[in-house]
Amino acid sequence: TFGEHWEIWSGSETATWVIGDSAAAHGASGYTGTTASYYIPEHPDSAGTFAYVSDGRAQGKTVLMTPFLDFGGHASALLEFDAFAMTYGTFYDPVNYTYADHAAVYVRSQSEPWHLAVNVTYNHSSDNNGDGEPDGWVRERADLGELVGNKDRVQFGIVWQAGSYTNFAGDILAIDDFTVKTL
Repeated sequence: TFGEHWEIWSGSETATWVIGDSAAAHGASGYTGTTASYYIPEHPDSAGTFAYVSDGRAQGKTVLMTPFLDFGGHASALLEFDAFAMTYGTFYDPVNYTYADHAAVYVRSQSEPWHLAVNVTYNHSSDNNGDGEPDGWVRERADLGELVGNKDRVQFGIVWQAGSYTNFAGDILAIDDFTVKTL
């Protein structure tokens, strides 16, 4: 289960955030072929479970939100998490390109509008780092300075929005080891 006071909001009729392992997430992306790198790989941590979208091809936006946090007395915070995503389109603006998927973490404070913290809208099943192997799980980091420094009622939203087009290899977002450290 998710931690205390975490919330799920979904504008999709079938997609939601769930916790499971690679075997449980096997069909969540919609891919039914045999290429192993198109499925969410085992996460290298000891627990083996992670949060993922239950139906990555279901139209609509699905958001996993943290409880409200207080960063009063701290100038900044470092956001860190591991992500695996497979998307149709790469880093497209979901407002202007509704056919593309969108996978990102947003942050807000004082219930003000959401701000993009980290965009992970690219295929982690491809070799994006040039080592000849699929990227798989990628560690993401962001210093959130002015967005959260010395503020209370800070909240993070992990967003998956399925576009109207689908990726042959599947459409999915999974996250693990989500942490926020004050600086």
